[in-house]
Amino acid sequence: MKIDFSKIITDLSGKPIRKDAETDTCLSHICTEALLSIYQGDEQLPRDEKLKRGKLAEKIYGQSILDVTVAEVAMLQTLIGKAYGPLIVTKTEPMLEGEDGDS
Repeated sequence: MKIDFSKIITDLSGKPIRKDAETDTCLSHICTEALLSIYQGDEQLPRDEKLKRGKLAEKIYGQSILDVTVAEVAMLQTLIGKAYGPLIVTKTEPMLEGEDGDS
């Protein structure tokens, strides 16, 4: 499925969430941060799983429209749910499902 990872993440009022003083946060940033983070319980995560996450982060980083598998989308949804609060989960979910994402 094709996902536009360049989509900007907005706050509740529709204003872009800033990554830093000059950069808006996009779906690519959220996904790569979620993939590269270590979570409680990940101490025993198999090497293959870490490799899978790292390779997907490399694939997504800085990309616009990219073809990803259903399994990769499911992994992203799970990890974003671990890494971020309700606003980011709510904003990224429709984007990862191939919808507009302006909910």
